[in-house]
Amino acid sequence: MKMKNYLASGFAALLLLASACSGNKEAEIKVLKQTLHLAKDLKKVDDLTAQLQHKTAEIRAEAAFCLAAVGQSSTFNAIVEALKSETDSSAQKALAFALYNCSEVGQLNSELIKELNANITSFSAKEQWFRSLGHVADSIFLANEINSLVSGNLYFQARAYYEAAQRNLVNQGMFEILVKTSTTAKSSLAKKWASNGLYRCARNQSKWFSNYAEPIASSIKYTAFDNGTLKRLFTLAYCFGEDSTKNQLIINKLLEGLNSSNDYRFRVESIRGLSKIPSFREQASNAVQNLLIDENVHVSNTAAQFFVTAGSKKQAKLYLEWSTTPNLECRTKTNLFGAAYIHGGDTVKKESFEAIIGTIKTSKNAYERRELMQILSNQPIGLIALESFLENAPTNMEKAVCLEGLTKIAENLLKKSPGKYADAMKIRIINLLEEKCASNDEYIAYVAAQGLRSEILDAKNEIIDFSFLKKHIQNWPLPQYYETKIEFEKTFRYFQGEDRGSINSLKLEIPHNNPIDFAFLETKKNQSNTYTFKTNKGNFKMEFNYDQAPGTAIYIAKLIEEGFYNGKKFHRVIPNFVAQGGCPRGDGVGSTDKSLRSEFTYLEYEEGSVGMASAGRDTESCQFFITHHDVPHLNGRYTIFAKVVEGMDVVHKLTVGDTINEIVW
Repeated sequence: MKMKNYLASGFAALLLLASACSGNKEAEIKVLKQTLHLAKDLKKVDDLTAQLQHKTAEIRAEAAFCLAAVGQSSTFNAIVEALKSETDSSAQKALAFALYNCSEVGQLNSELIKELNANITSFSAKEQWFRSLGHVADSIFLANEINSLVSGNLYFQARAYYEAAQRNLVNQGMFEILVKTSTTAKSSLAKKWASNGLYRCARNQSKWFSNYAEPIASSIKYTAFDNGTLKRLFTLAYCFGEDSTKNQLIINKLLEGLNSSNDYRFRVESIRGLSKIPSFREQASNAVQNLLIDENVHVSNTAAQFFVTAGSKKQAKLYLEWSTTPNLECRTKTNLFGAAYIHGGDTVKKESFEAIIGTIKTSKNAYERRELMQILSNQPIGLIALESFLENAPTNMEKAVCLEGLTKIAENLLKKSPGKYADAMKIRIINLLEEKCASNDEYIAYVAAQGLRSEILDAKNEIIDFSFLKKHIQNWPLPQYYETKIEFEKTFRYFQGEDRGSINSLKLEIPHNNPIDFAFLETKKNQSNTYTFKTNKGNFKMEFNYDQAPGTAIYIAKLIEEGFYNGKKFHRVIPNFVAQGGCPRGDGVGSTDKSLRSEFTYLEYEEGSVGMASAGRDTESCQFFITHHDVPHLNGRYTIFAKVVEGMDVVHKLTVGDTINEIVW
């Protein structure tokens, strides 16, 4: 193994330890694996590719697995050559997985694919192989040749087609196979992945669905929860909402879902689906209104959100009346205020405005106040209130939201009512954004820098001297303030005249200051790898994965054992998606001063998967999220380091503002 410029801190020491363990094969392999993960951490791909030829299959597999996490296309040839001759099924799986992250589209030509396919024999290796093919093979191969490789296995085909759908490479013939598989296949795995593929197709090729409403709707049975069924429900709601020829069939299925007592996730998606049918929104309101007091907080919140997105002026007064229903969850009440404020005429708008202001002034819940301030930004009447709260709100989180809201109001005025008043408002907001760029609060500064890139405000043609941006870039050191720093860097480049495409794709190199602490694992030899989270809603237990994501799992475990998470909030909860927490500020902007590497693994996002929040590769810190169901579009984009193994019912009850009281182990 080459040793180019390694930090003396761990890598060389582990190599020496491996040599010392040469008489104990198990100990030697353990140390070599740790050595490979340190090489992964330092992105030493030459050292990893060298180990693809190791005499021990377990080490070859681990080297390939680590190469996949690094994800550099320069390793493609070495991975392919290793896969051509590899006979061990675990190593084949790891090499197939490495191709997923280390290949560029077109590198795997038809002949090479067939050669490699012939050498891959085990089921687990085939799973990864077809997943990778869907991710990197070209559209011609996927459409015309993959059938000859799957040998009738609908699951393998669905895996490949799902990945192709992610890349918008599914043609109509492939789409029809996905429909048939998702609705009639006997294999639950094949149905699940075909349904996932259908949903991704719905986002790009909704025109293809016009003849398939009936089989998709008929395949949805509101019995025991099933991820494939949920994804077909997503598809139903997404594709057919505005198709008047299919409305009644879809409406009946969605109304059936509203009454499903088997799982709240069906009710949530049925509500969202009904909001997409303009001709039925008013009739649906009675059925949805009944769910405002649903025992599940996500259902009641989504029901109230229905009236925000699909409400009417005619019913706006009712939304205010419903908001007085006893014991409404605060986000449900907030959304009803928002529905009245957005859809109401002058009288209702004024009444709802007064109700919002009164609640902001009396509420002791910062998250409730924040959401109400966000609602104020939907109408010009909120301008003066937001300006006042910008200076006087008790938390910087609320002040930042007010700054965002003022920018939104100015943009809407310029779009809808151009003229002298809108122009004056524009200058006023640009000056305010410039002033707030000097804030020592990262969230406020972040919002200010981002706001100055608004195409509608066009601040670039109003601010002559933008040198202050360069100065403020230095105020936010890496890695802790990555998101704020990159906003200033993007805005500075925007003022310099760079095109938005290059600005939007900008990434900053983060200094690596947090090597994997394998010594910590030694202190836990006889301890469980589970942690119990005690929250105000109850307890749940996470099992950490130190094998596949050691850097992340070890770091989060250390933070837990230092008491870092005690008292932290869940600041972001999206019904039927994720519950996210762990921010030291409580607003989603905070992080620590340590850098983490992204660790993309075999693990895939299922119900209860625990992933790391991220602003891009290698930007993870301390925030984590827990998924409410399988969300495969997150696979390979966010590190999974743990899974909830007990108390998932508690996770499903979490909402914004809930607290991690203590974590025990």
